[in-house]
Parts: sequence; structure tokens; C-alpha cells
Amino acid sequence: AYNYIYKRDKLLTADYLYVPKNNIELGCAYIKKLRVVYLKNVQNDLSAYYCTIAAYNTGPGNVSKAMTGKTNLNSAVRKINSLSPPEVYRRLINELPYTETKQYLKTVNQRINLYK
Repeated sequence: AYNYIYKRDKLLTADYLYVPKNNIELGCAYIKKLRVVYLKNVQNDLSAYYCTIAAYNTGPGNVSKAMTGKTNLNSAVRKINSLSPPEVYRRLINELPYTETKQYLKTVNQRINLYK
């Protein structure tokens, strides 16, 4: 995320990441990178939203694995685009490898309206 924003690599310390401004900036940058780089070809915004939330917690490779059994994002995007948003959500909830990520996706999805 730091490289995505500042176009240079830097090994970040825990002290840097525990500064709220830095943490929020990098978290937002990572979310943006997931959506506009890794998941840029997902056609439906709601499907992309579900996948981005899951990828933020577990990485795009695990989202791809949930969709196709492989880490190839191009194949995963084709599969995502062939499904309706509710089907994408169900597949992520059923196929993601980690309970933590499944719960994270559910929680964020349930609470999003509180922030609109």
C-alpha cells in the first residue's frame, strides 16, 4: 500500500503503522488497489464490493481460490462475472478458507448501512 501511494518501497515499522493517520491512509490505499488493480475487471459493483472486503482480510489469492480453487485472478474474475452478487456472496461465505474472513465479510456487510 505504501508503494502504491508513494511509488517507492519502504519497510514500515510497527510504530509507523500504529499512527492512526498512517494506518487509515494505507488501509484505504490497499482497499483501492484491491478494487482498481486486482479486481478491476469485476463488472458488477456489488460483487466487487464483496470480493474486495474478503480480499482486504485474507488476500486476493484466497478470494480467487474460493471462486475457482486456484490463485489465478483472471479465472476468478471470469467466474465472479458469471455469478449474480448474491451467488458471489454465498460462494465466498461457503468457500473462503478462514472462518475469520467469513465472519469479517458478514460483519462489514451487515454494518455498512450504519455508515451511509
